Amino acid sequence: MSVRTLSRRFQAETGLSPLPWLLHQRIDRARELLETTGLPMDQVAGKSGLGSADSLRKHMVSRVGLTPTAYRASFSRAPTGASRGGYPASPTPARATPARDAATAATAVAARAALTHAASR
Repeated sequence: MSVRTLSRRFQAETGLSPLPWLLHQRIDRARELLETTGLPMDQVAGKSGLGSADSLRKHMVSRVGLTPTAYRASFSRAPTGASRGGYPASPTPARATPARDAATAATAVAARAALTHAASR
């Protein structure tokens, strides 16, 4: 399958081309980490695939309208001890949202379509 065909099919299934979709996934992961852990910003950026705290800040402000610190202050669900840089005492499940559910469904559909097409070759 050509890159162009894959990109076109991916966009048809997800509504986004691959790179913007990946960036949205990374921002969603960063948001989840900010909500549920007390990890330092560099670690949140690294674990979410954004590379650096500067990149995390830039993308959070452009997509969410808040800096990572402000986002954490507003939406943190981490236990008290997690604010010192550790993981929460017990894992907190990610909050289900329509956007996350749609992204998960779109990922499954795109992967299934790519595998089906690859198997038919």
